[in-house]
Amino acid sequence: MTKRELIQILEIMIDETRVGILSTADEKAKPHITWLTPALQAGRPDAIFSITGAATKKVANLKENPHCQWVFQNRSISEVLTLNGVTNIIDNPSLKTEIIQSIGKKLTVFWKLNQDMADYVVLETIITDASYFRPSDGMRESVKFREEV
Repeated sequence: MTKRELIQILEIMIDETRVGILSTADEKAKPHITWLTPALQAGRPDAIFSITGAATKKVANLKENPHCQWVFQNRSISEVLTLNGVTNIIDNPSLKTEIIQSIGKKLTVFWKLNQDMADYVVLETIITDASYFRPSDGMRESVKFREEV
């Protein structure tokens, strides 16, 4: 499987389910997971974008340790993607606008909790490696995107 094929599968999963699970670790290496609405951006095929409140636990965790893991699946759970990466926390008005235009309508709960645009940041996860799993036949494939930072 190539990077391009894996990203195509990821695009389909995001379009179908509209969510991904992000896993971070706190300062004591205790894992924390959360559902997020992800987006892929044209011209940035090796990155996953999402938005979150600036004062959240996941942001604190990522400031301490930017390594994270995302899990995506299709609705029937017949395909699962696990992506590892390094996340940048970005507070850039231009990028915020771009991401909001991409996923803003899917963030009903987020907008109920976060009224002020100044209170959120963009999470940009640079994918380092990924694995594809098809439970029906146990097929697994791994794809290296880049060396870890």
